[in-house]
Amino acid sequence: MALLSLNDLPEPPVGRVGWPWTLVAGGGGLAEDLGDASGSSATGKALKPYPCHPEEWPRVSIITPSYNQGRYIEETIRSVLLQGYPNLEYIVLDGGSSDGTVKVLEKYSRFIAYWCSAKDGGQAEAINKGLDRATGDWVGWQNSDDFYEPGALRHLVEAAGYPAAGGAGRAAEPAGDVIYGRVKLIDEHSRVTGDYPTGGFDLMKMLPWANMFNQSMFFSRRVLDEGFRIDRSLRHYVDHDLFWRLILAGYKFKHVPEISACFRLHGEAKGSTQHEIAANELHELYMRLYREMRLPEEVRELALKSMRGNCLDQFGKSRWHLFRKFAADIARNAGWWKLGPGLIARRAVVMLGEGNIERVRRLKRV
Repeated sequence: MALLSLNDLPEPPVGRVGWPWTLVAGGGGLAEDLGDASGSSATGKALKPYPCHPEEWPRVSIITPSYNQGRYIEETIRSVLLQGYPNLEYIVLDGGSSDGTVKVLEKYSRFIAYWCSAKDGGQAEAINKGLDRATGDWVGWQNSDDFYEPGALRHLVEAAGYPAAGGAGRAAEPAGDVIYGRVKLIDEHSRVTGDYPTGGFDLMKMLPWANMFNQSMFFSRRVLDEGFRIDRSLRHYVDHDLFWRLILAGYKFKHVPEISACFRLHGEAKGSTQHEIAANELHELYMRLYREMRLPEEVRELALKSMRGNCLDQFGKSRWHLFRKFAADIARNAGWWKLGPGLIARRAVVMLGEGNIERVRRLKRV
């Protein structure tokens, strides 16, 4: 793909300014302001060139799975296209959206290597289709309501062992098979609300929540060639499941804080719905890690602690059937004493009848 300027892309919607509307990633990975306050890109100009020919840089494939995120997907697309990376392959797999998604895809179709909009089996299936089609040396997936910050791809390839400036050709073996960076939290209006706690690879910081996120993560060609894909049976924790499978397979993870992306929290996000499915998937993941004898004992104990926390969360949210199921699983697999006094008391009262639950809740406040 040729380097793009703002003039190459369609005009942004009225009132949208800043990255990735009127800002563009320069060759050094920083954003240049190429528009005026009205959002016009009339002053757009060509990106700064990379220091060597496009074919001398690794191909980077980006996959965007999509379904009814027409409100946000244009921001995602522009954040990929305006990275200013010279050897980009962009793939969008839409699950047959009924909102304005297809119009946006048609608007940017000539800049996308492949896209389709057809009913599919969900996010996991869409990502896998993209992984099967991708030809990149490095591959990432970016959700259709999230986006990259400027310079993400530039920092990726430099961390992967390619020259930062001058010279050409492949450098030494990269320090990681999976490279990941920072993640900012944003709201529905793209306002930054905080930072997700990413950091250097540490098994003890992978629970109860991973200290990495797919929004700023890229996988080497080796990972794909050795057959790793998303578990299609999952709907919510597809990324956490993949992280742990790669960890147990011995792949190396490298944290590069200069890589940055934004994760959007909003009421229509998948993580805000289907709570029972998400809770079950999390419980199964923790249980699998607790049983995994290849993990250090302290990590397995942390998985058990995380399982107890998830169980207690179901009690607090009055999901009694999930509480009973999770508590029974812990007792059966780890021993009833591993529930701890708090869960044992709550389990006993729930077994006597849900009408006694308020009494147990008062115990928590004592």
